Amino acid sequence: MRWSPSPFARHVSMSLGVAMILCTLSGCTTYRIIRYRQPDARNQGMFPKRVVHKADAPFQFARASTLRTDLDTVTVRAPDGKRISFQKYMADYAVLAFVVIRRDTIVYEAYRDGFTRSTVHSSFSMAKSVLSALVGIAVAEGAIKSLDQPVSDYLADLRGKPAFEGVTIRHLLEMKSGLRYTKTGNGWWSDFRSDDAHMYYSSNLRKSVAGAHRELPPGSKWAYKDTDAILLGLVLANATGKTVAAYTEEKLWRRIGTERDATWSLDHRDGNENVASGFNATAEDFARFGRLFLHGGSALQQYGNR
Repeated sequence: MRWSPSPFARHVSMSLGVAMILCTLSGCTTYRIIRYRQPDARNQGMFPKRVVHKADAPFQFARASTLRTDLDTVTVRAPDGKRISFQKYMADYAVLAFVVIRRDTIVYEAYRDGFTRSTVHSSFSMAKSVLSALVGIAVAEGAIKSLDQPVSDYLADLRGKPAFEGVTIRHLLEMKSGLRYTKTGNGWWSDFRSDDAHMYYSSNLRKSVAGAHRELPPGSKWAYKDTDAILLGLVLANATGKTVAAYTEEKLWRRIGTERDATWSLDHRDGNENVASGFNATAEDFARFGRLFLHGGSALQQYGNR
C-alpha cells in the first residue's frame, strides 16, 4: 500500500520548504544552523567578510635550515585520556595548522587537509583575544573613557532594558554580565535552540544580543559566553566610529608586521563582525599577534612606522 500524505502534511512540508528557500537566499540563522551544524574552520565561506589589510613591510620569521620532525611522534593526551602520537592527534581532532617558533625562528610546522602556510582560517574563540587587545587600545586612546561605564552609554538601543541595567564594559571583558546563555552538548534539539549555535550562526548579531535575558546580577559570577564578547564588539564600533575590521587594521594588524590580509566574518553583508569567533588569518600571522604579547606590546612601536 502506498502512503499518501494528508493535505495538512503536504502544506506543512511545502511551508517548511519555502521557508528554507527564503532562509537560504537571505542567509538566515536557522538555515545556517541546519546546514552546517558543527562549526568547522573549513566551512567559514558561509559568512560574508570584511578585509583587514596586511602590513606594508611584514616582519619575517627566520626559518631553521632543518625543521624538526620529532614532534610528530611526541605522545600527547587526547580528550578521552588516551595517549597518542601528536601526528595522530592532529588527524583525529582536525588540527589543520601547527607551528612552533622559538626566538623568532620557525623550528616546526605541520599542515593538513589542504591547508598551507598561506591559508587563512578561523581562529574561533581566539578572536576574543584580538577583541580585548582592541578594547585596550581604545581605552588607552580615550575612545572608551572607562571600563566602568555602562554598556548603554554606547548602545542606545539597550537603554531601559532591565537585562542590561548595571552592565559595564568591565563586566563584558570579565564575562560577568549576568546574562543568560545556553550551551551545546545536551542533545540535538537543545543544541539547535542554544545560544552557542545562534550566536555563532546569527545573521543579525545586534538583534540576537538585544534579546538576551538577565539571569544573575552583573559582576556576581563568571560564565564563558559569546554574548558578552559580541556586545563588547558593538561597544567598540560605536565608541571608535569605525568598523571593528577598520579599527583592527589601523591600530593592530598593519602595525605588528603581518604578512597577509586577514578577515572578520560578518553576520550579514555589510553587517557586524562576529568578534566572538570570526577572526580569520594565517597561522604565522596569528604567531605575529602572539609575539606582540611576548614582547609586552613593543612590536607595535617597532613596526608602527613601516
